[in-house]
Amino acid sequence: MSVDLKSLYPKLIHLMLDTVFVVDRDNQIVFVSDACESLLGYQAKELIGTPITDYMHPDDLALTRDSIDRVMSGQ
Repeated sequence: MSVDLKSLYPKLIHLMLDTVFVVDRDNQIVFVSDACESLLGYQAKELIGTPITDYMHPDDLALTRDSIDRVMSGQ
């Protein structure tokens, strides 16, 4: 029996108790898991299309941007 992993992944992610964000190359949020509303008080539709960095503490931005650059370059 074959399993359609592409359709299974979002369902599995929504079962997680942690909030999961997917962010594009421009730091825009493109996906938010269902746990976001119960943990952070935001609905996914409120966050999708906004920069992830808008929700970070200013002291964390430089380190986060370095991490983003490393991930996007394949590290």
